[in-house]
Amino acid sequence: MRGTGAAWLAIVASVTLLALAGCVPNAPAPHPHVELGAPYQADGVWFYPHDSAMVTETGIARVDPPGHPGLTADGEAYDPAAMAAAHQTLRLPAIGWVTNLANGRQVEVRINDRGPASVHAFLSLTPRAAALLGVARNGVAPVRLTLDEAATEAARAALPGGKLAITAAPVAGVQSVALAPLAGSRVQANAPLGQAAMAGPAAAPSAPLRLGETVRQVPVRPYRFAVRLGSFSSYGPARMQSARVIWLHPSIRTVQEGRSQSYRVMLGPFTRLADADAALDAARHAGAGDARIVVDEGE
Repeated sequence: MRGTGAAWLAIVASVTLLALAGCVPNAPAPHPHVELGAPYQADGVWFYPHDSAMVTETGIARVDPPGHPGLTADGEAYDPAAMAAAHQTLRLPAIGWVTNLANGRQVEVRINDRGPASVHAFLSLTPRAAALLGVARNGVAPVRLTLDEAATEAARAALPGGKLAITAAPVAGVQSVALAPLAGSRVQANAPLGQAAMAGPAAAPSAPLRLGETVRQVPVRPYRFAVRLGSFSSYGPARMQSARVIWLHPSIRTVQEGRSQSYRVMLGPFTRLADADAALDAARHAGAGDARIVVDEGE
């Protein structure tokens, strides 16, 4: 009787598991598309997606937290093993190179999501992309993001909402050498940004949705942290912004970009990220809503 009872309990358990499995909702179907999106609030802060003319930006990158939704902000299937990233305001998708300024590692990512939900970082990496950059699972890193404008245009054009109905150039299958890689990656040393040796036959039209793994090694330069309170086309507004946080000892930098000149109100530089975090919180508390952490790279 005891054996019969055990068998009966096993049957009941199996039926229960099957019933529970039938109650699990289906994962949402991917629907990749070009996405900008409306302003949104995260962690008490408003973010305003826009078409940015900035090709290069620096700041702090984090790693995606567990429990990510099944789809990214532009409708792609989320995969923690993909070479992908999230940005707070860029039009999606975008293709770019992320450089870990602390160790010189550089990877190519597909930016297809919104995040991180914090003003203390501007980029969030999948666990795989972070691992290849040498970022700990619960860590952060000073990074430089450089968009690949041609690859970005092609990636968008291949999706609904893109400018042209063309297929993006294949990006998988890059071969590289000279750096001891992490498991499953290929490495290229001191390669010029934006260049890659293509190998293998042409990829299928869906290939651009998933990038191949490429790790490059570039020289490491000294860097420090700073807080940028805003960038202005004339000196007057910059001076007014500086006066609002005068006790934080701001400076105004004149930046020449081509024929245009701008004035940036800055705090720092700081050698410790913790000091930059504290300065950012103080600036935002004083009303500098656009303040963000950037990285000053040495020559």
